[in-house]
Amino acid sequence: VDGEYVFETMDLRAKAGEGSKPLADDFLNLVNPEAVGVWATAMDPEVVAATGHELISTLIDIPAEVIATELKYAVGASLQDLLAPLGDGVAFYMLPISGATIPRFHAVVELEDSAKYLEAWTMFAEFLKFQGAEFVEVEDRAYRKIPVFSLKQVGSAEASVGGSGPLASLNSMGVMSPAFTVAILPDRAVFGISSSYVKREVRRLLKEEDEAGVHPLAESGPPCPAGVSYFGHLNWAEVLGG
Repeated sequence: VDGEYVFETMDLRAKAGEGSKPLADDFLNLVNPEAVGVWATAMDPEVVAATGHELISTLIDIPAEVIATELKYAVGASLQDLLAPLGDGVAFYMLPISGATIPRFHAVVELEDSAKYLEAWTMFAEFLKFQGAEFVEVEDRAYRKIPVFSLKQVGSAEASVGGSGPLASLNSMGVMSPAFTVAILPDRAVFGISSSYVKREVRRLLKEEDEAGVHPLAESGPPCPAGVSYFGHLNWAEVLGG
């Protein structure tokens, strides 16, 4: 449409067999105004948690109910505790590609209870530090007073890539050793696969606290008709031009 593509994305409520809840008119408020790609969908945190337990169940052949109980006992928090503070929608966005770097993809979810979300993440991080240190490296240092948690696989390609050259450049961008990262702000959680990328978003959001920018798609009002449960937009001209 007018040189751009609009398409549907996944529905994170579908597993429950419920009708999808429409996206909020202002969902683009959570998206970086410079994003050249935006995807958004409804999300049911309870369903996502249940699906997570079922996925683990199929991998280790233990009933999902037992996994949920044991996780709560061992960690002090369950997947429900981790996901319950989230809102009912999630947006993914891609920022312009500049130079020889990986695309900056982020996910963002509105928080209904930032304190509870931070509490749950703190419990999971502490558990991984002491029980999963052999497999996962945990970094939980605040950035500009914003809690940031970063998880990276131990023994990733980072250790085997040194010096200079193409592989070293890719490694410095996080391609060889991605780090699942989340920043917990008072109103939202921002996710990414690079700690430095997520911190850039935190810096932008703190700078724009008093004067938040508006994504071009929202300059003339809601970007899609009322009742839409999925939204996708990719500005190919901007992507290829970058």
